Amino acid sequence: MPIMKPIPRRRCINYKKRVAPVVVDMEDKLCDELGLTISEVHILGIKTLFNQRQDRQVPLFV
Repeated sequence: MPIMKPIPRRRCINYKKRVAPVVVDMEDKLCDELGLTISEVHILGIKTLFNQRQDRQVPLFV
Protein backbone atom coordinates (compact mmCIF):
# COMPACT_ATOMS: atom_id res chain seq x y z
CA MET A 1 0.00 0.00 0.00
CA PRO A 2 1.57 3.35 -1.02
CA ILE A 3 2.02 6.07 1.54
CA MET A 4 -0.16 9.04 0.69
CA LYS A 5 1.21 12.56 0.99
CA PRO A 6 -0.84 14.88 3.19
CA ILE A 7 -2.74 17.72 1.53
CA PRO A 8 -0.66 20.90 1.86
CA ARG A 9 -2.11 23.56 4.13
CA ARG A 10 0.36 26.25 3.16
CA ARG A 11 0.95 27.72 -0.29
CA CYS A 12 2.97 30.68 -1.51
CA ILE A 13 1.45 32.94 -4.17
CA ASN A 14 3.72 35.14 -6.27
CA TYR A 15 2.17 37.93 -8.33
CA LYS A 16 3.77 39.42 -11.42
CA LYS A 17 5.44 42.75 -10.85
CA ARG A 18 2.84 44.73 -12.81
CA VAL A 19 -0.25 43.24 -11.16
CA ALA A 20 1.06 42.97 -7.59
CA PRO A 21 0.09 46.49 -6.46
CA VAL A 22 -3.39 46.16 -7.94
CA VAL A 23 -4.10 42.69 -6.56
CA VAL A 24 -2.74 43.48 -3.09
CA ASP A 25 -4.93 46.60 -2.92
CA MET A 26 -7.99 44.56 -3.98
CA GLU A 27 -7.18 41.87 -1.39
CA ASP A 28 -6.77 44.43 1.37
CA LYS A 29 -10.02 46.20 0.47
CA LEU A 30 -11.96 42.92 0.36
CA CYS A 31 -10.46 41.82 3.69
CA ASP A 32 -11.48 45.11 5.32
CA GLU A 33 -14.97 45.26 3.82
CA LEU A 34 -15.85 41.59 4.38
CA GLY A 35 -13.97 41.11 7.64
CA LEU A 36 -12.06 38.13 6.24
CA THR A 37 -8.44 37.07 6.17
CA ILE A 38 -6.52 36.90 2.87
CA SER A 39 -6.82 33.11 3.01
CA GLU A 40 -10.61 33.33 3.44
CA VAL A 41 -10.87 35.81 0.55
CA HIS A 42 -8.95 33.42 -1.72
CA ILE A 43 -11.11 30.46 -0.63
CA LEU A 44 -14.29 32.46 -1.29
CA GLY A 45 -13.02 33.49 -4.73
CA ILE A 46 -12.02 29.95 -5.66
CA LYS A 47 -15.36 28.50 -4.50
CA THR A 48 -17.32 31.19 -6.35
CA LEU A 49 -15.41 30.69 -9.60
CA PHE A 50 -15.63 26.90 -9.32
CA ASN A 51 -19.40 26.98 -8.71
CA GLN A 52 -19.99 29.40 -11.60
CA ARG A 53 -18.11 27.06 -13.94
CA GLN A 54 -20.00 24.02 -12.66
CA ASP A 55 -23.35 25.75 -13.14
CA ARG A 56 -22.51 26.49 -16.79
CA GLN A 57 -21.48 22.90 -17.51
CA VAL A 58 -24.68 21.31 -16.22
CA PRO A 59 -26.95 20.48 -19.16
CA LEU A 60 -30.53 21.64 -18.71
CA PHE A 61 -33.14 18.96 -19.33
CA VAL A 62 -36.65 20.10 -20.12
